[in-house]
Amino acid sequence: MMIFGENLASIAYISGSGFTMDEQESSIICGGVMSNRLYAWDVKTGNMIWASQVQEYYIINMITVPQMHLIFTSDLHNNVKMWNCYNTEPLAAANLSLRCCCIEVFIINRCPFLVIGGSDGHIYTLTMPNLRCISRIFVFKYQIDHLLCSPDKKYIFAIGYFMLTPHHIGSYDGNMIVFENHPHLLLYTIDGNMIHDFCNHDRDITCLSMVGF
Repeated sequence: MMIFGENLASIAYISGSGFTMDEQESSIICGGVMSNRLYAWDVKTGNMIWASQVQEYYIINMITVPQMHLIFTSDLHNNVKMWNCYNTEPLAAANLSLRCCCIEVFIINRCPFLVIGGSDGHIYTLTMPNLRCISRIFVFKYQIDHLLCSPDKKYIFAIGYFMLTPHHIGSYDGNMIVFENHPHLLLYTIDGNMIHDFCNHDRDITCLSMVGF
């Protein structure tokens, strides 16, 4: 059993394959959102194996890339940083001069990119590992609260202020997306036009799986 102190609002695996009982491979998790430090623990032993230096500003977003053993964070001063579980200081850092409301990672042809939803309604794409901004796309007139990557990793869906925030989302053939709204299942085109509202559930949808034929 592992007991976490402080205010760790987000915990994620940073090891390559999540939890494992393999004696030769350690399962490592990282946490630290709404704190000014990052921590990593060995899941099997429960021991803390790494901690970053205390940062000047609180971390508000964190995402891990287990395939690369990397952690990405954004803080209250709009700093974006890249970490591993060895160096106490970030490997790279950038400042976007705006509030980073959410962050997501997607990988295309083995090339990873960091995507940021900004308070100005734009989506920013940064390269790894140098965190260089290569694109800025306007999406909304208000802030972007959530970013979701499609299961096929081809599309990034942005959800803005006052919009529905789905917990489950799927895509089909790159042309349609499906997500839940309590007991409703909504089918949309990739352009944002609703095709159908399925009302077959009496209670909220808690799981969504896409099966190709």
